[in-house]
Amino acid sequence: MSSATVTYSELAISDLKIIADYLIVEAGVDVALKVTDEIHRIINTTISDNPKAGSSVLFIPETPMRYFTVGKYPYNIYYELNSNIVLIVRVLHGRRNIRKLLNTI
Repeated sequence: MSSATVTYSELAISDLKIIADYLIVEAGVDVALKVTDEIHRIINTTISDNPKAGSSVLFIPETPMRYFTVGKYPYNIYYELNSNIVLIVRVLHGRRNIRKLLNTI
């Protein structure tokens, strides 16, 4: 199977910018780069190559949304698969109110 095409919602793009900006201030540029590079690596390899590898978002009934945890970092990548296109919906810290944030989409 070939890799899926990855696209990003405006919210996901905003999430990534917010994560980078926060980490630059709180932990420095090197940490911000490590975390955001790992997020992009997972999106561009793991999720793109095997989009069904993520877990289903069970708390939103009848959604095709899935998520993948960013290894040792406390972020989750929320995405939907439609045909051969992966839409990155949100990238959120695990301690945020995920249910509320995803239910407003």
